[in-house]
This record gives sequence, C-alpha cells and structure tokens, in this order.
Amino acid sequence: MSKPGQFEDGFKAVVRELDRFQRFGFTESEFKRAISSISKNNESSYVERDKRKSDSYVNTYLNHFLNDGPALGNEDRYELTKQLLPTLTLKEVEDIAKEFYVDTNRDVLILAPETDKDKLPDEAAVNSWFDSIDKEDLKAYEDKVSDLPMLSKAPVKGSIKSEKSIDKIETKEIILSNGVKVLLKPTKFKNDEISINAYSPGGTSLYSDADYMSASFAGNLVNSSGIGQLNTVELQKSLTGKDVNISPYISERAEGLRGSTDKESLKTAFEMVYGYFTEPRIEDDVFQSVISKQKDMMANRENDPNFVYSDAIQRTLYGNSIRRVPYSLKDLENVNQAKALEIYKDRFADASDFTFVIVGSFTEDEIKPYLEEYLAALPTTNRKRRSKRFEPI
Repeated sequence: MSKPGQFEDGFKAVVRELDRFQRFGFTESEFKRAISSISKNNESSYVERDKRKSDSYVNTYLNHFLNDGPALGNEDRYELTKQLLPTLTLKEVEDIAKEFYVDTNRDVLILAPETDKDKLPDEAAVNSWFDSIDKEDLKAYEDKVSDLPMLSKAPVKGSIKSEKSIDKIETKEIILSNGVKVLLKPTKFKNDEISINAYSPGGTSLYSDADYMSASFAGNLVNSSGIGQLNTVELQKSLTGKDVNISPYISERAEGLRGSTDKESLKTAFEMVYGYFTEPRIEDDVFQSVISKQKDMMANRENDPNFVYSDAIQRTLYGNSIRRVPYSLKDLENVNQAKALEIYKDRFADASDFTFVIVGSFTEDEIKPYLEEYLAALPTTNRKRRSKRFEPI
C-alpha cells in the first residue's frame, strides 16, 4: 500500500525487496526465527488441542471432502510438524520461493480510489519501473539483532503487603508494598494462556485542549516503538518464538496495559510491563510513520458518505470540540513527539492507583514471584488523581 498518488514509490519498494531476496536469499538468522515461530505455534496448538473450536474441524473436513486435502488429527499434525521442521533447510525455502517469483507470465494489479483514476500508470510505465529496479545496485539485507537485554537495569524487588479472598468471584486480592492492587483469578478456559490487564483513572481528560492531540496519540506511539534498550525492530525480533503481547494505552478516562502470555513467556511479559512504566520510548521514524499514515487515511474520507454523516452528527451534538469530532489535518499538526512522551511518562509515573487483573491458567505460587519482582517495583508517588468528566455543549 502506497501513499495517495505515489504509486511508483510504493511499487518500487515492494519489488525492490522481492528482487533483493531473488539475488541474495534470506539470512540464516531470519530462517531460524521463522522456524522458531512455527515451532512455537505448533506447541501452542497442541497444548490447546482440547479447547479447539468446532468450526476449525468443520473447515478441515470440508477441505478434505471438496479438495481432497488432508484431514489430520491434532496428534498427527503435531508429531509431523515436530518431526519434519528440524529437517527443513534454508536452501529448500529459497528454492521454492525463487520458483514462484519469476519475471515471466506476471500480472500486476494496482487498485486506487476513483479520484486517482487519471494518475494510474499504464503498462509501459510499470515495465519501466521494473527495468529501473533491475539496474539498481542492491545490497544484501543485514539482519541486525541486538544482544542487549530489554531493561537497562534490574527492578528493585518489592513484597506482598496483604492478601484477601473474594469468594463470590473466586478471586484473590493482593496489595503490594508500593500500593499496587492485583486481582488474581485462575481459570481453565485455556490450558496455557494468561491475560494481563491494568488500568488507572486519568487518561486524556486531565490535559488541556491544546495538549489533547499529543495526549491521544501518546499510547499508540509508545506501543508502536520499542522498550528500554531495544528499538521497534529489535524488540519484534527478540519476541520471536514467544507467545506474549503487552500493549499500553491512554483512553479518555483511563490509562493502562493489556495483553496476554503463556507460562513460558511470563518473565518476558512482566519485563515488558515494567519497561512500559519505566523505560518507554517514541522513536523518530515511528512518529513520522504514524503521523504520515494518519494523513494518508484522511485523504479520501470526505468521499465516504458514512464519514460525512457521522461527522455531521458529532458536530451537531458537540460543536467543534476536539475531544468529540474527527480531527483535521491542522489538528494532526499539533501532535508533538516530545510532548506525547512527556504525557505518557506522566500518566505512568505513579503505579499506586493502578489495578492489575490477571486471569488464566496459572497458580498463585507461579505468579507471585513476578508480582514481587516487577509490579511491586513499579514507581509510585501516591498522587491520587482522578479523571475529569467531559461536558457536552
């Protein structure tokens, strides 16, 4: 997908990487990460085999009946993958890919809004783009992987201050030494999945209209960047083969984190939680990319009847309030990278009013060491701020 009207740049970016692969192949480290990811998915699917949804069986049987596809049982699929995956080689993968990416019998489809109809390239233009890339002096891809740990320094371990049972919902309430509240609820809906949610009152409601745009983008910008000593790409690579995802957010009346993990990646999950509190970052290229994509998405929205109708309703109800109506390109220019990071750090500077809700396939004994090591080590100031209510006109 390219920016509006920039078909040539978008097209060349795609073809350039395909040509780079055709000339140099993949790197060994890329291959190993792919194998690790497939292996992890295979293990996870097998562990959850008794929780598998019925429709996936139906689709397998339909494919078998209609297309003569294999209808493997859970055990057979697991064992075959486990047996064959280690025998796969990088050359085999490259040979298959190169067999299909060829310069003959090729179709090129370019889809664009009606407003860009007159700007679409013809066949001669597209062929000239192919020719220009063929003449480029492409270099092999460098797969840079960081050896640094995610966190620059280890947390200072805290402790559990008090515990009490909430019998009606089979939940344990724990108060940590820094004031953080944790609700633990073991369940059996999944064999190896743990959901982690944290929230605190506040959100964008605490900031002025002048800072609203920076505040509303702060959570997304931090979530799209790396953590601590790892940038975005390094973080993604370090998480390969791990079933874990933690995302921070700042909404109108709250801020927090949400995500999930398996038992094997529990330590990584809590490291990410601690990192999003203590070592957040907004990278320059991420900031530029997010803002640029927002501008591109806004380019044709006035041609969408649904958007125009919704916009009219919101403006009728709330006037021109920046907090309720769709923002404009001018509003988008008010998103400040430094201010967004400042606001994010402010919202996560005090963990004392945060409540963590942890639900899933765990025991208290398994989870408590991580509560003490990471959550009880989160910074606190005991400021007790509350969210503000927005009053419509």
